[in-house]
Amino acid sequence: MFDIHLFFDWLNNYILALPSIILFLAVTTFLTIQTKFIQIRGLPRFFKLVFGGIKEMKKQEKETINPFHALFAAMATTIGMGNVVSPSLAIMIGGPGALFWLISYILFGSVTKYVEVSYALDTRAYLDDGFILGGPIQYLRTVGNWLANWYGYLIIFVVLSWSSGQANTLANIMALEGIPHWVVGLA
Repeated sequence: MFDIHLFFDWLNNYILALPSIILFLAVTTFLTIQTKFIQIRGLPRFFKLVFGGIKEMKKQEKETINPFHALFAAMATTIGMGNVVSPSLAIMIGGPGALFWLISYILFGSVTKYVEVSYALDTRAYLDDGFILGGPIQYLRTVGNWLANWYGYLIIFVVLSWSSGQANTLANIMALEGIPHWVVGLA
């Protein structure tokens, strides 16, 4: 009998793990060198924008968002529950050495986020009605429409899968209270 969990476990551990690690390290090393270590060079400017921007915003009369609020809004959409719980769990299970790898990942991973956001800002389009068209689909379109379409379909699949998984978990919890699974699915 075919077990899908065993298949994906095998695929993850024996086929995709090593190429993913090599690809991640190669891309982050390349981007770190190309940006001349922006994740280290940019720290003083980051603090100046965050804390200095608050003082400047009090003087402005425009209806713009405070840089401090923009930072935390961006962090709220990026940081999930897994990013809050996982570090403490990794340190508890893996010991203090896990902290070194977490910091290394943060250091190298931040450059990919910087490049992605920079590219998104560079490729955004201003529409006639005042709206801004941007994001991954917009900058992937500069590479090729097929890539933007592929990304869009992939996101639809991921959102549907994730929502289905959450609905299933909720249905299992509600079933303990006597509510049938189909009611949760319908809702």
